[in-house]
Amino acid sequence: MLSSDYTYLLAITIVTIVVAVVGKCLFDRAMRLRSGSRGDGWALRGSLPSKIGFGPRPMTWMEKHMLQCDCFPKEANLPPTCNVINCAVLFKDSMPSRGAIEKVVGEKLLPFTRFSSVPDVETHSWKPVDNIDLSDHIFTSEPMESRGALDDKIQEIINQPLPTDRPLWRIHLLPAAKDAVGVKDCMFFRSHHTIGDGFSLVQVLEKTATNLDGSAITFTNPKEKKPIKLNPLAKPIYAVLYSLEWLRSALAFALQNTKCFESEYGFNSSLAHRKGGLRYSGHRKSICFEPFSLDYVKAIKNNSPKKATVNDVLLGAMVGAMKRYGGDAVDEKTIMRMLIPVAAPLEFGANPPAEGDRLGNNWSFCSVDLSSAIKSKDSVSRLLATGASMNRIKRSLLSPASMFITNKRSLRSKLRCIF
Repeated sequence: MLSSDYTYLLAITIVTIVVAVVGKCLFDRAMRLRSGSRGDGWALRGSLPSKIGFGPRPMTWMEKHMLQCDCFPKEANLPPTCNVINCAVLFKDSMPSRGAIEKVVGEKLLPFTRFSSVPDVETHSWKPVDNIDLSDHIFTSEPMESRGALDDKIQEIINQPLPTDRPLWRIHLLPAAKDAVGVKDCMFFRSHHTIGDGFSLVQVLEKTATNLDGSAITFTNPKEKKPIKLNPLAKPIYAVLYSLEWLRSALAFALQNTKCFESEYGFNSSLAHRKGGLRYSGHRKSICFEPFSLDYVKAIKNNSPKKATVNDVLLGAMVGAMKRYGGDAVDEKTIMRMLIPVAAPLEFGANPPAEGDRLGNNWSFCSVDLSSAIKSKDSVSRLLATGASMNRIKRSLLSPASMFITNKRSLRSKLRCIF
């Protein structure tokens, strides 16, 4: 018995030392990131600097599997189209001519390496395509006679997979009929998620869009993090707490694909239990609603009884829509969890790649409990419950832990390429 006790004590001591060391490393890294300085040892995060290797930046591990459509269990029955980003642009007056659109594509879009290359899964690389035929990527439909016809056409388009033997993007021009009422010219843009996530695609928007006066659009981040100053005596305590929270968050994320909906740490729930006999058809569905202004959303945010964000307002509205859809099925026993994507800008260190080769992916999923939100009696309490659930994620290290776990294989592959 005494020997067993000492063995247990020794094991706990070793684990504690490991936790302290890992916590110190993570803590030092967090301080560097928040103060704006990045250590050279972390320059590989997200993407490979241009000075290493030749040619376009390779696909990451996650980008490869998004292309192969096997990121989720096969039981989820997700089709390849689920990894395609779709964007519809409605024009107030009329759509530019096809010639003008092709000119912008040739001058602004194709200089981005991933929009003028095809992916090679075997080598994890992007192979440039010479003399791209824009007729393989830009399509003009028959005029739309009504908004219903436009919605049906979009529904048809989003269920069409992108051919992988060509650059992974398409543009559909959907003009409104001359005398049509309630429908406007629409440009429907599609790109595969392997090319880049929303953060990096902002670069494309900067190059292809302008303000109304024709001036260039520039984006800034008004919420730059300020460095945290801690008392020297508080740093060791903070480092230990930081490491414990990191391990808790990493455990919660690692169990995400095996846990049940009832708990963040469900160990005994099978996939069959979570499915409940339901199966996704694999058919994507577009949901159309009347446009609303950002000012309207901000007004709701600013009048919230507690501090809220624009995302809290939009997510709360979506939860409310799901509650209305569920009808009487939503009651006090209803449990709701949702996978929320979290992302961060790619970091390239002191030697970034060429400007056109900075697209990529740096994101992951976090599981958020919205059970209280969907059971709320009114919109205000639903907003507050949604905000509380999101704040729990923001206060934890679940987001950076999930980012690290999701992208760690990518980092390993890059290290193998270097050494």
